[in-house]
Amino acid sequence: MRISLFIPDFEEGGAQKMMVNLANSLAEKSVSVDLVVACNQGSFNNLVNTNVNVVPLDCARTLHALPKLVRYINSEKPDVIISALYHANVICLAAKCLSKKSRTKFIVTERNHLSSKIKNSNSVKDKILLPAIKFLYPKADSVIAISKGVMDDVVELCALNDDKISYIHNPVVTPSFEKEIKSHSELLFPDSTLPLIIASGRLVEQKDYPTMLKAMALILKKKPANLAILGKGPLQKELAALSKELGIENNVTFKDFVENPLSYMKQADIFLMTSAWEGFGNVLVEALYCGLSIVATDCPSGPAEILDNGKYGYLTNVGDEIDISNAVLKVMESPFDKEQQKKRAMKFTTDSISDKYLRHVKGLIR
Repeated sequence: MRISLFIPDFEEGGAQKMMVNLANSLAEKSVSVDLVVACNQGSFNNLVNTNVNVVPLDCARTLHALPKLVRYINSEKPDVIISALYHANVICLAAKCLSKKSRTKFIVTERNHLSSKIKNSNSVKDKILLPAIKFLYPKADSVIAISKGVMDDVVELCALNDDKISYIHNPVVTPSFEKEIKSHSELLFPDSTLPLIIASGRLVEQKDYPTMLKAMALILKKKPANLAILGKGPLQKELAALSKELGIENNVTFKDFVENPLSYMKQADIFLMTSAWEGFGNVLVEALYCGLSIVATDCPSGPAEILDNGKYGYLTNVGDEIDISNAVLKVMESPFDKEQQKKRAMKFTTDSISDKYLRHVKGLIR
């Protein structure tokens, strides 16, 4: 069996990391795996195992990859090609339409709550892509969403038949996690013994960090604590200014993107996510693995599925700093059991999730 995975690049995004994880795990099961990348740039290429065949198309933009992807499919004839990220999915399905004689099966994976993403996007490209998504997704041999919430959203958005779509959660926990969590990292607050709250994710509108900072200001009125935010993005200056405006700048630190978030998470007591929407929420699984107590917004979609509707973390209202601050204060008093948190994370291992993909692929090509 030969499986190809198609991604835009190796940039620091959750989708790219999960596809690398999937490629590595499939290759470890003696599957022939090609990782086809439109633009061979980004730090995640360092995570690819040597038994995965990387096929760079050397394109400046994903759109430009279409003719090269068609040629690759016609010449290499993989049994299945699996794509990720909706703009890459559109290109992959366009390639399907141009490779009509190919026996390759085309699977697109949807990794975001599309209706929320496009509704809140100011990008003209996203608005233009929506009709293409609605037209092309039904032409896929299969659509795999990364959560039930994303699946339900895609069904409604694209009018897909139930037999065309399913969901498989992300392959987050890799065999290297134990080594990563034990590795050394600089202290986020070296001169403090206060409870540490940590967050991780790009500094973008989707993550709703302004609500997080407002919640932190409310927490500090009742209990001393520190907040560390791992990630970079266009809102960094705006968020730093807001923390000063709220008078909490001495208790908040912004740490840039880190390749090993687990080594920083292990310093913390609580993981906080305030997203307005998600596709899944890989960082929640990472936090569970580190045994952290979790407070997350019950946003569409992913957190409720990962946390089993509140069994492994408090779920709060989106955009509600009062509800969020109260949940954090509550978990400070009564933290979740660390061993049970880690046990929950093991539901999302690369080994078990790649097995689900293999069963799905075998059912498609038999």
